Amino acid sequence: MHNIMLKQSALLLFHVIVSQYICYCHAEQIHDQKNASITTRLKDEVSDQIDKNSDVNEIIPKKYHDSNYLKRVETARKRWKLIFKEIKSFAPSTYSENSELKKIDSSKFFDQWKLLLDGESQKNITRSVNVTKRSRQRFEGTSSWEKKLQQWADDAADSLKEENEGKGKNETSLALLPAINFSPRPAKAGEPILPHTDIADKSKNICIVTTAALPWFTGTAVNPLLRAAYLTTGRAAAGGSVTLMVPWLERVSDRETIYGKHRFFEGKEEQEEWIRTWLRDTADLKQASVDLQIKWYTGRVETLENSIYSMGDIIALLPEEEVDIIVLEEPEHLNWYRAPGESWTKKYKHVVGIVHTNYFVYAQEQPAAFIRAPGMRLLSAWMCRAHCHRIIKLSGTLDNFAPEKELVENVHGCRKSFLNYGVELSKVLKSPEAANHQVFRPDADPKVYFIGKMLWSKGINYLMELLKYAEESAGLKIDMDMYGGGPNLEEARDRSESLGLSMIYHGAIDHAALAPSHKIFINPSLSEVLCTTVTEALAMGKFVIVPSHPSNDFFSQFPNCLTYANKEEFVGALSNLLSCFIHLLFYSNIFLSFL
Repeated sequence: MHNIMLKQSALLLFHVIVSQYICYCHAEQIHDQKNASITTRLKDEVSDQIDKNSDVNEIIPKKYHDSNYLKRVETARKRWKLIFKEIKSFAPSTYSENSELKKIDSSKFFDQWKLLLDGESQKNITRSVNVTKRSRQRFEGTSSWEKKLQQWADDAADSLKEENEGKGKNETSLALLPAINFSPRPAKAGEPILPHTDIADKSKNICIVTTAALPWFTGTAVNPLLRAAYLTTGRAAAGGSVTLMVPWLERVSDRETIYGKHRFFEGKEEQEEWIRTWLRDTADLKQASVDLQIKWYTGRVETLENSIYSMGDIIALLPEEEVDIIVLEEPEHLNWYRAPGESWTKKYKHVVGIVHTNYFVYAQEQPAAFIRAPGMRLLSAWMCRAHCHRIIKLSGTLDNFAPEKELVENVHGCRKSFLNYGVELSKVLKSPEAANHQVFRPDADPKVYFIGKMLWSKGINYLMELLKYAEESAGLKIDMDMYGGGPNLEEARDRSESLGLSMIYHGAIDHAALAPSHKIFINPSLSEVLCTTVTEALAMGKFVIVPSHPSNDFFSQFPNCLTYANKEEFVGALSNLLSCFIHLLFYSNIFLSFL
């Protein structure tokens, strides 16, 4: 019976994927028909200029020698220069206690800058305008497979909708199931909570299972560790406990790949001691480093996806009587290769899944993405629905997994050391010492950086194209410090060199080490759900430039975060920060939002 059910499930999955493939093919045909006339005109124009026997790749560079093209470039640069001159005229060149700058309302000034991107007249801007609630154009990236795939999906959905609307009531239809109107919401103060779901009850035994462990400084290693450490507060005295379950990489080659050869662990005990030391000394969570219980499951590294998967039945390692509430960090990831056995929801009273990663976007960058991406979307929804009582999505950029179980909520925190640095910086920037600050004084040479995994899916290609556009169109050439490791590191290095960009690759580093040295953090990723490094940079008081995207909506409320919806806005934001348009005193109200 079990084998029959497995075969039926596999057959159903096959039919669903094939159906989506057919829909995409149908949409591609529609999309091509819409653009046929445009393509024909382009071919006619090109054929007049290119000899039939010539190589197209040899013709492309000739545009740089075309007099009209050079005139357009020169005109664009002159226009940018005028814009930069106007921007600099807003920024005071010096600082003094008695300067007019002291009289400026920093919050209002930031709102004016953000609303200016939407074309608002400064005369009509008041503090009553809520910047974070405004409708904002989204950055969709440059021309790419991801964008084309999304266009196909939209066309397929439109086509199916038109077909279904044209059918009679008695005809067979491919209409989707009716939407479920019920959706959970966070509990309000004073509302009753089901006892078995009350995570605030200190007598509860909580287990957090995640897909990565320190010293791999990725979001699914850092955030679950900090969450577990925070939940230990007062729990031991009340009879409760918190257990963090992390993967142990059995193969030596896997440990070297993920942690590096300079951080080699002979056994689990050695790595556990490293984690506890980091909690005590770096995160300044001394009591939590003692109270937190750490367990291990055997894992392996999947190089293509740069991820860790389990090699056994995790559920069998956790006795039912020792766990009241279980939190699955990345529930879909934990269950793709789950060993046969009991299910999470049947064995444990309350299972909460926290979705960290947009695997649908990652799948679009992998081989056979045309089949893999829709299949990944479907499997992720199945895993979350099947193995969780409640699903928490960190931002609205994620698809619906199980509408009756899920809600969008930022449940991440931030390491205390980042917040402490930001508070101290705020005090300095509001004092006369600000004029001599190494990083934020008006005449300082601003340092720009990126930190994260070196993966194309993290938007490194977008970053290169944006920097190249800024250089060619506006004459903005910067030195970009790149921190992090990953499978695409060497390819990224080669490509940046071929484009003539000054991008220096330094390898992995703790983000806190960059606190006193850099001013501007650029994160171009469109695959994030809620980026940990952006949170850390904002907490440290750095300026952050990110695309206008649902994953960044939470961050856009902070005045030291600038978003862009197109290349021109990116250039404008970067120029503003490089020229000190947003002056150091505007930090006065930033950190109150964090604390």
